[in-house]
This record gives sequence, C-alpha cells and structure tokens, in this order.
Amino acid sequence: MNLVRRAVPSARVHVVLAACAIGNLLSGTGAAADPGRNQYQFPHTFERPVCYWVAQQVGRTIAWARWEQRYPEHRTRNAGLGQGTPQWVIEVVNDWIADAYAWQATDEQVRAWAEELGDVSDVPRADQLSVYQTIAIWMRRIGRDCNARAGRTSQE
Repeated sequence: MNLVRRAVPSARVHVVLAACAIGNLLSGTGAAADPGRNQYQFPHTFERPVCYWVAQQVGRTIAWARWEQRYPEHRTRNAGLGQGTPQWVIEVVNDWIADAYAWQATDEQVRAWAEELGDVSDVPRADQLSVYQTIAIWMRRIGRDCNARAGRTSQE
C-alpha cells in the first residue's frame, strides 16, 4: 500500500473542494442560513466595498482553480452560485471567471504592478511570471474592475 498516494487528494477531490468553496461562499448553506437567502446578505444593488470583498474571497478561489490547479474553465464555472445570490454578484463572478481564462499578462502590466509595489529593479517578463505573481497581478486587475463597475453604476 502506497501511503503517499493515499495522502494526496486526487484532482477530482480538488474539483469538489473548489465547487464547495465557491458554492458555500455564495450560497449561505450554513446551518444558521435562511433557506433561499445568502448568509452574507449581499445587497441587491452593486456596492463597491462588497465587490472588493467578493474579489478577495471568490476571486482568490477562481485564481486557485485557474492557475494553481489548472482546471479548465467549465470546471470552474460548474461550481455554481448559491440560491439567493444577487444578479450583480453572479454577473461579476461570471465575468471574472471568463477573464481569468482569457487574460494573459503583458510586460506593461507587469511593470505597472512592480511600480505600484515600489520596486522596478528586477522586473520579470510576462512570460517568466510565477503562478503567484500572475495571481497577484490578476487580483489587482479584478479589484480595478470593482472601481470601473462603481463608475458605471454611478453614471446610470
């Protein structure tokens, strides 16, 4: 019996865990949750601070599935969102999933990221980024998306 093999979860287990993480985060399936209502009680209209929270929590889960686990887009999308999740949250998450699979870092974006961090002394090329550097740049990208959405919402 190979103990190491038994101790390492299969890819299928990771898919289930990712689905549970996204689903539980947005569905409010906890014991105290009100059926049909999100336990986080997201507002029904867009709010920038809530968007940032969704970016931190759900965005990181999307990044984990996309870059760390290398799941195909359909596996990430199949995690689903919980009943009672407001439409704007569903749209934001779906947009970010699509973006995560379509986006490729550019050298300009890497340099801008390094400038924001205050260190441009040893900036890698976009094709030399580690998984974690890629995730960091993408997470800043979706944070900016919250700003852009706030601007569009205030103009409507």
